Amino acid sequence: MRFRPLRGPARAAILLLLWPAWAAVVDYRQSGHNHFFNLEYDEAIQDYSRLIGQNPEDPLAYNHLASAYLYKELYRMGMLESSALRGDNEFLQQRRQSPDPQAKARFEETLERGRRVAEEALARDRKDYLALYALGANYALRGNYEFMAEKAWFAALRHGAKGRDYCEQARRIKPDFVDVYLVLGVYEYVVGSLPLPVKVLAAIGGVHGSKTKGEQYVTRVAREGNYSRNDARVLLVILYRRERRPLAPGTWTAPWPFSTAC
Repeated sequence: MRFRPLRGPARAAILLLLWPAWAAVVDYRQSGHNHFFNLEYDEAIQDYSRLIGQNPEDPLAYNHLASAYLYKELYRMGMLESSALRGDNEFLQQRRQSPDPQAKARFEETLERGRRVAEEALARDRKDYLALYALGANYALRGNYEFMAEKAWFAALRHGAKGRDYCEQARRIKPDFVDVYLVLGVYEYVVGSLPLPVKVLAAIGGVHGSKTKGEQYVTRVAREGNYSRNDARVLLVILYRRERRPLAPGTWTAPWPFSTAC
């Protein structure tokens, strides 16, 4: 008995039945990361948007999407050039393109959606450490935008401190959750790197930081992290370049540059 290939409406019906099963196996998080780290921001935005469509209750997915919006805009503004990696912060004094209001609106709207999802998860379980971590990263991203795009140092410190507090809560609940150290490390390093007058004012407000501790925290995530290991690896290269030091041997043990397990 010979089987004829399906055509027309019958073939379309079979494809529609198979589509949900096929779509469920697509790892949009990993494919989005692959695009993101290759500066393919539009493709990353598409994949992260699909990830949210698959699981709209995942607060980390909104942070991924917001990051893609943020770095696409920073790239357009020239804020990812090599001068931004130098230790003298010369890029803060250089004239750059102004932020695009529409890009800012997309970024903030995505963060707001993610914040609501994380807070709803915490309302169900106050010990949901992933929701706390997601909130910490959410506020850290806000601070990143304010620092890089708007050069609003004190607003960035305020949101960075809030992100740090959420990550500290997550660390107390789950001490072996290494990924929280990325936000904690960035906060320590940034505060420790502030110009002296700003650092003095920040200290008066109870804000303190250590570049050394920040590097140690980020290094730990680069070695042992799960959700943020790749981010930590990239950031660690930037930190060492800013400090004009070669990357220390044995900084991490996993294969470079990226592992699909992350």
